[in-house]
Amino acid sequence: MGRLGNIAEIQAVKRRLASLTEMGLVKHWELPYENTLTRLTAAVFCLTLDVNATQGAIIDALQDCGRPQLRPNTERILSQSDLYLEFKES
Repeated sequence: MGRLGNIAEIQAVKRRLASLTEMGLVKHWELPYENTLTRLTAAVFCLTLDVNATQGAIIDALQDCGRPQLRPNTERILSQSDLYLEFKES
């Protein structure tokens, strides 16, 4: 089990999402409950893409961080963002 909060794999995804935001592909992202996480596969990132971005481009940009999966945020419980980004077990 990892330590709470500062997980290297999660930090790598956060840096990549910040980069995608600077590039104008991601409009907004957040990571609810970050300080309670012990592994990347437990993380649920919430994000909204820019109108010019595709889900495929985001998945491609995150491939080296793990096995990313995007799904619609229909529940709107954790966030008002459009998508959930999760990483599958290897």
